[in-house]
Amino acid sequence: MWQRSEVERLTGLSRHAIQDLCNQNTTRDGLGFWVPAVSKPGYARYDEGDLLAFYLVKQLTNAGFTLAEVEPVVFGMLEDDTSFEQALHGKEQRLAAQREAVGAKLAALAHLEDAVPVVPEQRLYAIMGEMLEEHAQEALRISAESARPTEEDRTLAPEHLKAFANMLLAVIQGEYPRFWRRSALSDVADVSCETQLQQLTARLSSLMKREVPESSAAQSFAAEVVQAFLGTSDSPDGAHCQGGSAKLQTTTAKALAVFCAMPENGVPIELVFGNGSFAYLARAMRAWADTWASER
Repeated sequence: MWQRSEVERLTGLSRHAIQDLCNQNTTRDGLGFWVPAVSKPGYARYDEGDLLAFYLVKQLTNAGFTLAEVEPVVFGMLEDDTSFEQALHGKEQRLAAQREAVGAKLAALAHLEDAVPVVPEQRLYAIMGEMLEEHAQEALRISAESARPTEEDRTLAPEHLKAFANMLLAVIQGEYPRFWRRSALSDVADVSCETQLQQLTARLSSLMKREVPESSAAQSFAAEVVQAFLGTSDSPDGAHCQGGSAKLQTTTAKALAVFCAMPENGVPIELVFGNGSFAYLARAMRAWADTWASER
C-alpha cells in the first residue's frame, strides 16, 4: 500500500488533484471518479490498481485533458469501440485551435514590439502600417488562388497593394488631407497623387448617396480605383489597356476586394474615405472583380 504523499511523488499529481479525483461529488467539489483501495474519513491507502489509474490520469492531463474530462476517457480506453479514439481526436482538434490562437497572439505581439524603437508619437502609425502591409499580403495570397497571376504579375501586384496601404497610412498621418471633409474639388490641371485621391474620394462619397455597390456606376468606380493604382487607362468594360495585363488587373481587383473586406482594415479605410465607405468599397470591389474575372 502507498500513502497519498507517496502517490503524489510517484505520479506527479498534486494533493488537490488526488483529493478531487477521489472525493465523492458534493455541493463544493470532488469528482468521485476513483475510490482508493482503502478509504476512510481522514485516512486513505492506495494499491497497484490505484497507481496505474493515477498514472493514466497524469498522462491524460499532460495531454491537456482536465480532471473533469478524464473519467469518460479512462473508461472509454477500456471499451472495445471508438470512444477512446474519438476523445483523443477531439482533444487534438481543440488543442490545435488553441495553438493557432496563441500563434496569432504572438504574431500580433511581435507587431506591437516592432513599434518600441519608434518615437512615441509615431508608434500607433508604425503598428497600423505593419498591419496594413500584412493584410495586403494576405489579401494577395487569397486572391492569387483564384486569379492565378503570371510570375511577372506576382511581383507587380504586391507593389500596387502596398502602395494602396501606404496611401491610407499617409492620409491618416496627415501627409495628405482627409478629402471626405472637403465639399469641393480643387481645379488643378496636374492630376497629382493628392488630387487623384481627392477625385476618387469625392466620387465615392457621391456614389454612396445614390448608387448601390453592385450598380454599374459603382463597378465603374471600382475599376477606376484599380486603374489608378496600376497606371492603366482601361475603360470599365475592358476595351483598352495601357499597362498592366488583364491578369494583373484581375489579381489586383480581387486583392483589393479582399483587403477592403477585412474587418481589421475598417478603421483606416473609413478614416480616409469617410463614414460607410468600408462596407461600400468591399461590396463594390467584389462585384466588379467577379464581373471582370468572368469576362476574361
